[in-house]
Amino acid sequence: MRRINLLIIMILYGCASNPYNGKYTLNGDGNIDYSIEKKQCQIQATEQAIQKLGGNTIGSAWMLSRRNNMLACMKEKGFEWNPE
Repeated sequence: MRRINLLIIMILYGCASNPYNGKYTLNGDGNIDYSIEKKQCQIQATEQAIQKLGGNTIGSAWMLSRRNNMLACMKEKGFEWNPE
């Protein structure tokens, strides 16, 4: 049941959160397919946020951690986030 709740929250958060809906650029080029890198970073960000959770309930701190992890991962890969 906890996994189902987690999945529902992730889906809803993914729909409302800018790092997932914004556009990324690589060296100023916005016409690049970054879907593979984005998916890898989403998975990594979720796993890191779950590890930080430490038995606490999922809430705003967890969502903020996941968002920051996502942005950091994409930045490590050389992408810049444009929230348009």
